[in-house]
Amino acid sequence: MPNLCAMAAIIECNCAETKIGPLLVTPEAGVMAMTGPLATITAIKPSNINFGVCKASLNPVVLLGAPKGPCTLVPAGSWIAGAPKVITKQGPALTNDSKLICAYGGQIKVNLGLPTVMSS
Repeated sequence: MPNLCAMAAIIECNCAETKIGPLLVTPEAGVMAMTGPLATITAIKPSNINFGVCKASLNPVVLLGAPKGPCTLVPAGSWIAGAPKVITKQGPALTNDSKLICAYGGQIKVNLGLPTVMSS
């Protein structure tokens, strides 16, 4: 079974210039891990995920002809997958095999070497 993700899990976007960054998690889920709040599949507030500069082809600044623009996450839904048996106040917990699609064309995934919580 995949591991659950908590505050400061390292995430990666295939369209970001810096590629990786920490996932910031707020405590609304009501579950704490050693590194902070447990992440859920609804942990997608744009303020929680920012990679700085975006090179996605559908980014409005790139569409205007610039090679890159600011990273402004526009989720095309919630994280895909998650732990259906680990339910928090905010829904299923986020797992290290989850993916998030950005409407600008990027795909965000949880990177290896992240703070996780073992699940069974």
